[in-house]
Amino acid sequence: MREKMMIQIELDKSKEKIIGLESALKSIGSFRNTTISYDKDNTIEDKEKNENIKTEIKHAKDSKFPIDHGTNLKLIRVQKMPNIIRSGGFRQTHQIKEAHVKAISGLALHPTKDVIASGGDDGIWKLWSLTNCELVMEGKGHKEWISSCDFHPSGMYLATSSGDSLIKIWDFKTVECITSFKEHLSVVWDVSWHSCGDFIASASMDKKIKIWDAQSLRCRNTLRGHSGSVNSINFLYGSNCLVSSSADKTISLWDARTNFCSNTFYGHEHSVNDANFNLKGTSIASCDSYGNVKIWDVRNLDSIETIEFGPHSTNSVTFDPTGQIIVAASDDASVKMYDLMNCKVSNLMGHSDAVQRAIFDLDGKFVISSGSDQNIKIWS
Repeated sequence: MREKMMIQIELDKSKEKIIGLESALKSIGSFRNTTISYDKDNTIEDKEKNENIKTEIKHAKDSKFPIDHGTNLKLIRVQKMPNIIRSGGFRQTHQIKEAHVKAISGLALHPTKDVIASGGDDGIWKLWSLTNCELVMEGKGHKEWISSCDFHPSGMYLATSSGDSLIKIWDFKTVECITSFKEHLSVVWDVSWHSCGDFIASASMDKKIKIWDAQSLRCRNTLRGHSGSVNSINFLYGSNCLVSSSADKTISLWDARTNFCSNTFYGHEHSVNDANFNLKGTSIASCDSYGNVKIWDVRNLDSIETIEFGPHSTNSVTFDPTGQIIVAASDDASVKMYDLMNCKVSNLMGHSDAVQRAIFDLDGKFVISSGSDQNIKIWS
């Protein structure tokens, strides 16, 4: 992945625009006796308002957002995880060598089967068997790198996001793209399915989060509030609640039904690359480009703990099913596991380049990681 360094390019462009604007304003100031007229309907504010109105028009095929019941069905699966870190840590057990010809940034676990999906800078997504590490199928269609991928809750479809500013939905029966969402104006960094399977959230460098309807195939809501690239987006399973992270150094909570930002967390001093809920939805883990990981209490709206993994960037972070252990992917070529109970760190070494993504399996018995070395590793 581009490691979100494109954000700096955009910042440099913005600075140039500001300098140009200041120069233009000085020139305008010299024409004090000149009357300047403009069409109020064409202001940026009105354009954004009009876009919101447009998405509020109802369509016959529009899906209904489910009612939040406050229950995460994934918690039923959770068994008490053995404290593997205290007994010596995870070890690499399998490897998919050269899974892609370029860096692997997208990594997702199938909701019911021992299968993972990977997405690479080669613009290709692939499905792999965790049992024998063999390729199941692959698909191509993006014109740029794939930044993220996520399985539909049924396991029958895959959503991918890309540097070509598109979100694509793939049908495993036909191994074809069945639809593309095209409204983002820049790189789409992340994509996340709602647990009901009818909605997809996407996060983009254009500073916007969009909610897409998988039935009516249109954008239902656009969430604005971040002042920088939105680097990640994740639904809380079984809920309409979303968590986003941004280059503006903040993490925000959103209600997908109302477009309402319920809270913004401040505390990171660098661009935030990723943020994820624990299964209970009571805590959030976030990581930034300087390697710092923060744990946030959703109820008290405060930072609980800061873990310093820097100075190398931490590219992703997630909880194990129990919420007691986090796993982070680091630019220093390691996978870092941190026990929140005893504050112990375990480094999983084996990648030869930056680790872009690391995730737990559904039972917390395995960790799967992918990196810029083009390899996928399985740890247990």
